[in-house]
Amino acid sequence: MRKYNDQVATPYGVIEYTVTVKGVKNLSVHLSKEGKVLVSVPYLTPAALVQSFIEKNAALIIRAKEKVEKRNSVNTMKGEVTLWGKTYPIIYRKGTKRLIFAEDAITVYYPEEEYEAWLGKELKKILSKEVERIRGKYDAIIAEYHIKAPEIRYREMSSQWGNCRPKVSRVTLNTRLIHYPKVCLEYVMLHEYMHFLQPNHSKSFHALLKHYMPEYRQIEKMLK
Repeated sequence: MRKYNDQVATPYGVIEYTVTVKGVKNLSVHLSKEGKVLVSVPYLTPAALVQSFIEKNAALIIRAKEKVEKRNSVNTMKGEVTLWGKTYPIIYRKGTKRLIFAEDAITVYYPEEEYEAWLGKELKKILSKEVERIRGKYDAIIAEYHIKAPEIRYREMSSQWGNCRPKVSRVTLNTRLIHYPKVCLEYVMLHEYMHFLQPNHSKSFHALLKHYMPEYRQIEKMLK
């Protein structure tokens, strides 16, 4: 396996990317959590072929990068943080670990100024607490179909707001939901719970979403 960096000029701007050459069957492109373009290619794939592929898909890649960068910009730990759709300046104070919430600011007490990792864990706890507060109504919906309440996990994801694994009765939520209005969390939870009833995105699936949340299309737009 080897890696190399390259770039290509497109009508949408210059796209820089990192190519990993390894034992895969097909060329594929994905973005890192930071929005970097990562390409995996089979051995002996010419660099010119990779460039051509990036050029042909430039519009899609740029749009995907913009989405990731937008999501990342919402979560600015140094100096400010967005909680449930509202951005608060962070006031740092040296002291015992704790958070103080006010209407116009969040005060972080921490022994050192490098508090970002700890704050991220605290925000995850806030997200989990809110999920436990509201999950009852979603558990009740699937209970009508004799489906038990799932395990809920949390993970930072770059391309999904959540996912559902019906076979193991598990829902995973993106920790970045803490930065968006609570209605977005409610939508994502409903979306994933509906996959216990409809495993795909068929008309029946969207009919269920509309039945339980008539305004779901408007909320979807907030997450794009």
